[in-house]
Amino acid sequence: MSAYKEAIEFYVQAVKKTPDGIPPLGMLGNAMLKIGRTDAALELLTLSVQSNPDNHLCYRMLGNAYESQGHHEHAIDAYKKARELNKRDTDTHIALGIAYQKLNRLTEALSSFDTALGITPESPPALYQKGLTYVLQKELTKSEAIHQNLHNHGHQELASKLADRIEELRGSMASDNEDDTTVTVIDETQQPAPSVEPTPASVPEPAPVPEPAPAQVSTSAADPAAVEEATRQIAQYK
Repeated sequence: MSAYKEAIEFYVQAVKKTPDGIPPLGMLGNAMLKIGRTDAALELLTLSVQSNPDNHLCYRMLGNAYESQGHHEHAIDAYKKARELNKRDTDTHIALGIAYQKLNRLTEALSSFDTALGITPESPPALYQKGLTYVLQKELTKSEAIHQNLHNHGHQELASKLADRIEELRGSMASDNEDDTTVTVIDETQQPAPSVEPTPASVPEPAPVPEPAPAQVSTSAADPAAVEEATRQIAQYK
């Protein structure tokens, strides 16, 4: 019986020491998550939300466990449940926005970050994630404005990280512009020779047909004997 009393006493002390009312099971799961034992963390945090269905922090930590394993859709479901239980938890809105960001659902991500900033104005993590989302949308001017905001408020580490991503975006955009303006140079030596119309073979003109020579008319004087004979024959018919 004393063992049970000791266990109860240990549990009560653990609850008293737990920040923000996180159940010990949730704390253990979160500790496992931080040391990289994600499978154990997921198991413990699942038990934690089953034991504490009204605790938004348990759901948020469960979402973190899913997110660590790349299960973004499951993480979103857990974060939404946490948001239902506590709409004023800035960290839940930021975590939800990051999960949307990982799925390239950038409009929903921006909405979550804006909600977080509405609860906690100038929240550095929310500002950074919003600026990063603008980078992913290739909104250079908007991301630069957020970088300047972080810099002006002394959040140099986040400002530097965002600046690096902005520079990557500038380089990518410059490369895209170069590709758009590149003129293709045609190597004429590799082009096929222009086609040449074949010259028709020369057909020899037909040789002129010689005109027949005119009949030769004799101009020599008639034979006297023949004339005499012809005259005699004519006289017979008279």
